[in-house]
Amino acid sequence: MENGKTFTIAFWAKVDASEGQSREVTTSVQMQHDPWTGYQSANIVLDSTDWKEYFDTFAATADVVEDMWVGLSIAQSDVDFWLDDFRFFEGEPADEIRALETAVSSMDKLPTSWGSIKERY
Repeated sequence: MENGKTFTIAFWAKVDASEGQSREVTTSVQMQHDPWTGYQSANIVLDSTDWKEYFDTFAATADVVEDMWVGLSIAQSDVDFWLDDFRFFEGEPADEIRALETAVSSMDKLPTSWGSIKERY
């Protein structure tokens, strides 16, 4: 991290529909050795039974090179939840480079072929 620059922790999550509740998680950025300095922490309420993207965007307050960890604390609740695509990057959510979002055509691919075979029987 570079002091004064903006960084984002982003991830997708959903809570268990059968429990019908939200749950809180905490993001954190911290030095990974003594004195365990905390650089960022934010409480986020997971409130959707469908996949939803959550963000924690902040301005760095210190220069840190290869000396920190980015985490998600989940001990606040026993409500089941799912998590996917956890990321940490420089910038706002709109600044994230998402090269893998380009769709690949499934034409003449195994799933398409298998689907047409299965459809006949």
